[in-house]
Amino acid sequence: MNSSIRAINAARKESLWRERIARQEASGKTVAVFCLEEGVCKSTLSYWRRRLRAVEVAAAAQKSSAVAAPFLDLGAITTMRPSGGDRVPYESAATVELRLELGGGVVLHIARR
Repeated sequence: MNSSIRAINAARKESLWRERIARQEASGKTVAVFCLEEGVCKSTLSYWRRRLRAVEVAAAAQKSSAVAAPFLDLGAITTMRPSGGDRVPYESAATVELRLELGGGVVLHIARR
């Protein structure tokens, strides 16, 4: 099975369980009664409740730990050109691009044209 299909199926399953857990909490019924009516095991409902809470806690922790970093000026982009026996910095007209994938969907892309 293709990884994108697996991801879609996982998202659908997660959505189904989020909705089911919300229905149980809103119903006022005990977990045992609700699960009996829904035809699901109590342990499965409990597993998904823990799993989804863990996802929410991790997302909240990541969001709260994300802070804006100050700008760091590294100066002009220069290259070194040999000049006699010395290496002399000079401004280049060449395009310079730097792309860093930092994980979690964060990409740092720096370009000079």
